[in-house]
Amino acid sequence: MSESRTLNVTNELVGMRVLMPKPFRELGKVSNTYKRLGEVTDAIVHPTEGRLLGLAVRTPEGNERMLLAVCPHEGDERVLNEHDFRIGAESVITIENALCDPKDLDATLAGGAYACSELVGAKVVTDEGRLLGSVSEVHLLVQDRKVVYRVTESKWKRPFGGGFLMAGNAPRSYSRAGMRLIVPCDTEMTMTSGRPLRSVAPTN
Repeated sequence: MSESRTLNVTNELVGMRVLMPKPFRELGKVSNTYKRLGEVTDAIVHPTEGRLLGLAVRTPEGNERMLLAVCPHEGDERVLNEHDFRIGAESVITIENALCDPKDLDATLAGGAYACSELVGAKVVTDEGRLLGSVSEVHLLVQDRKVVYRVTESKWKRPFGGGFLMAGNAPRSYSRAGMRLIVPCDTEMTMTSGRPLRSVAPTN
């Protein structure tokens, strides 16, 4: 898996099938078929630490479930390691009994936000009150499970990929009520239209 591989959460990650390998033996060789567990409906990320917390999944029966991507408590067996939870080019591969009921994860996912349904559209404002734009896209760095925001100054620019990229750990705080990410005034911002996606971070 390439270190630089990225996924646009809305356009590429959402809708991916979540599959579980089912080994079977044929002519003395063990091969895999796959059982469909559901499909990704959103990603849960930490809005100021810039890391993936988990994936929201809808099962074929229409139930909402979660795949955990990080370990909030040492020894939490519900959290999957990189071998048991892999985001591929077209699907997410996981193991049996990996999906959790969201009702059991309130404490585990505390501080998290849904990338598509909450963070896309959130305003990005400096701590002095200057509006820089709003989040138009959330990107996932697959190998590191880190988050990068694309911030666009106006809605009409969004389809054309304008704006700048901002590291997921650049914001100082997130106001869920006000739908705002608060960033330092001296946050380093790099205009990246037409350039490879990369993370930028606050200056010291």
